[in-house]
Amino acid sequence: MSAFIVDKATIDALLTVYVALEREGDGCAEPLELARTPLLDAIGQSLVSENYRSVNYRYQERGDLPEDYTFKPVPITAPLDMVIPRALGALNGYVYQACEHPDWKRSLAFNWTTALRLRLEKRCPKRRSFDGPKMVAAALGWVIDDGERDVVFTERGLAADEARAHRGGY
Repeated sequence: MSAFIVDKATIDALLTVYVALEREGDGCAEPLELARTPLLDAIGQSLVSENYRSVNYRYQERGDLPEDYTFKPVPITAPLDMVIPRALGALNGYVYQACEHPDWKRSLAFNWTTALRLRLEKRCPKRRSFDGPKMVAAALGWVIDDGERDVVFTERGLAADEARAHRGGY
């Protein structure tokens, strides 16, 4: 198996769906842009760090772990039930890339992704989850533009002219 670093847009998308699920349960109508908290930044940092640990372990490298992850919500313009299968695909793609090192199952990222997977699968029980890095982009309907990804969840998937910019590094 090969391993690669999952981009920031994927981490942001996973956290956005998590926030949307939490808000749905609370009946909160506050815009997602106001959801940024130190907790979301910490969860995102954990996800990024475990992915780096996995790639470093897989290729026997000693690359530095990135610091200062900052959550940036991804626009959700489709009903949440239509987004969930795509989010499940992105989650499985992330886990596929982050699970290569021996401490993975003792990590915060493992616990968080497992809990999110259970919530997502509960919402779409007839949908089989799918693994693999090739499925991540397709699952989110990404448009690739000069190596950066524009991400937006829509009912019909994503067309280039519908994309809203979602850029930034870790």
